[in-house]
Amino acid sequence: MVDREHAQKNRIKTALGILVIVAAGTAAGYGALKADEQADHYAVESSQSADAAGRTDGADTGEAAGGDSHEADAADAAENKEQPGVIYEDRDERDGASEAEEQEDDEIDDWRLILINPWNPLPEDFEVETAHAEYGKMFDARAVDDLEEMMQDCRDEGYSPLICSAFRHHDDQVRLFENDVRKLMYRGYSEEEAREETARNVAVPGTSEHEAGLAADIVYSQMQALNESQEDNGTQQWLMEHSWEYGFVLRYPEDKTEITGITYEPWHYRYVGREAAKTMYENNLCLEEYLECLKIARRMSPNPEEEHNSEEGM
Repeated sequence: MVDREHAQKNRIKTALGILVIVAAGTAAGYGALKADEQADHYAVESSQSADAAGRTDGADTGEAAGGDSHEADAADAAENKEQPGVIYEDRDERDGASEAEEQEDDEIDDWRLILINPWNPLPEDFEVETAHAEYGKMFDARAVDDLEEMMQDCRDEGYSPLICSAFRHHDDQVRLFENDVRKLMYRGYSEEEAREETARNVAVPGTSEHEAGLAADIVYSQMQALNESQEDNGTQQWLMEHSWEYGFVLRYPEDKTEITGITYEPWHYRYVGREAAKTMYENNLCLEEYLECLKIARRMSPNPEEEHNSEEGM
């Protein structure tokens, strides 16, 4: 099990360490960001920390040959399902603010940056418009062109990438999950044991990025096993080095398991947009860290409307 306090301290240290870089871009036009002077007035509080470094996305079990276990524990996911996302509090200025107001202020309104993990499931009414990628795979229609461009450029460099999984409808995720539960029960597991074991291999419905249409599992076409050996081939190495140029990031890096709660997956690429991908790649940030920094930067940036009204009153 992951030490929650230790993981939280690591996240705070990382977020503050690169805050100036991210905040500078976010607060452009609103004045210089004095992070050193203000950092002590802000505390990062996370209601969600990874419970187990062994959690994995597991969205592609059965879709590529040799797929290994890579998903979260069902019981833990259910326990945390109703918890809110990561919240940051400005203790000096927002001490009396309601929890609802704080969550609203922290929300990042960008479809490319939606956070999906065992503690942040997709809304039940979530919908996405998809478009055809290659070989019958579907992807978010707003990002599919970037995906296709990345795949083509990779091939033009002499490599052989293959999308083995992309968008998956929620009903399909439910079907895959329940099928595995039934197989284990047939082998003698109780229903509770079967669901718990299945969650180690298949994403609990509602908690897979593939359901949002923003994730693609890309493998070397001649070696489709979903395990760490993927990182050893030239195709995967090219993608790791260049995917950010097309708005994609390796979603579950090896050195971020305590933060993502998911084990290393050198095949799972997530679309976040080119600007965010560039910042995340250059500063070695996972999506959780990047979102934390954006939220802190927002709290530390002056409100343009208030600043304008102040100037008018002078």
